[in-house]
Amino acid sequence: MNSGGRYSESRFPSVFSIMLKGPLLAALGKGGSVLATYLFYLIAARALGPTESGYFFLSFTLIMLLVTGSRAGLDVLLLKNTALSAAENGNSRKIFFKYTAVSFSLSSLFALICYLFAEPIAISLFAKPQLFATLQAMSPATIFLSCLWLAGKYFQGLRMIFTSELFATSSWSILLLITIMGMGIKTSIELSNALTLATGALLIFALRIIARSGSASSTTDKTTGDYQISLSSFGSLWLSTLFTQLLIWSSTLIAGALLAPDEVATLNVAQRAAMITAFSLVVANAFLAPRFATLYKQSNLKGLIRLSDRSIKYSGALSLIIFLLISMLPKQIMSLFGEGFTTSSGILIILAFSQLISVMCGSVQNILTMTGNEKAVLKTTAIVAAFSIVLCLYMTQSFGLWGSAVATAVSIIILNLTLTLQVWKKLGFFTFCFLKRDCH
Repeated sequence: MNSGGRYSESRFPSVFSIMLKGPLLAALGKGGSVLATYLFYLIAARALGPTESGYFFLSFTLIMLLVTGSRAGLDVLLLKNTALSAAENGNSRKIFFKYTAVSFSLSSLFALICYLFAEPIAISLFAKPQLFATLQAMSPATIFLSCLWLAGKYFQGLRMIFTSELFATSSWSILLLITIMGMGIKTSIELSNALTLATGALLIFALRIIARSGSASSTTDKTTGDYQISLSSFGSLWLSTLFTQLLIWSSTLIAGALLAPDEVATLNVAQRAAMITAFSLVVANAFLAPRFATLYKQSNLKGLIRLSDRSIKYSGALSLIIFLLISMLPKQIMSLFGEGFTTSSGILIILAFSQLISVMCGSVQNILTMTGNEKAVLKTTAIVAAFSIVLCLYMTQSFGLWGSAVATAVSIIILNLTLTLQVWKKLGFFTFCFLKRDCH
């Protein structure tokens, strides 16, 4: 690599220095993001109560699935290509605006459909007429959340982890926290309007920052070749990301159609709370993804394996500690969200266990995606997502809230174990913490 590149020997000296510096930067940004998100869920649940928060969280889950569809896998391509372009002093900013234009068009279409059909969705699909106004008020946020997420991935590709997390999640979560406490929001409709206004304002701010940066430091105008949108990668990433989100959140949507609003809120809150078990993996992914792409392009598979190996040991140990704490204090943790959320605190343990297994498997989806194995991810996520939906339908109808939680946990575990096998098959090493990591 030439001395003018961003990844010279002095900048990218060893796996050890990466592991030393990377987590510190990621922890500040990602840690603040996770904290802001959980505080938002906590304050929203307490302010709205189980029923109103049920309408809000159900609408938010549906909107986030539309956001995933709107991103169309471009967030992963943007992260990967921004990292590679920056390594060659290319114009990363042009890559961002090219990808964002596609996502903006898709999200605008989805937002319009959601707005126009909010009433039949609320009544015919979920049998909850009160959901209509909340979903309609939140639908424009589809556009803003999609583009903000891409802005976050752009900054992540440049290794600006704190800025990445600020725009992707932290900023709007903090704004909504302030709004809830300052304005005394009590209904899901009011909070949905606040979400739309906050994300819209933040997107304008993010675009202004990106528009004023980037080109001055670029020595080339490289946006062709590898940095063009590949239709094959585009389709694979789009579908695999959508299938992954369906697998994780289909339980909330199915519960929305079959269970009462307060049970929907309980399931959603428990699932969000359980995700703190995987906090260490989320932090690791924030700085590992662009490095996986760079190491693989340099044909440094041994370096990639060492980086994966070291990260999973640390993240696995921390996640085990968090899981044990959750297992000992499930009722106390759920009580933080309000009195109405404590009756089914046991489902928190089930969901937290699935997150623990996910961490023990490592950054499998990131590794496969950053090494050009998008089709393997697509095949796996499609099969497991279909299984998950069928299982969740059966379990929710038969066992209610508990059945939905078990189905979600089982599906998450199967997905991560299967992706672990795909890493072994495609790259020749095991990421799972209890298995030997060897290269073919």
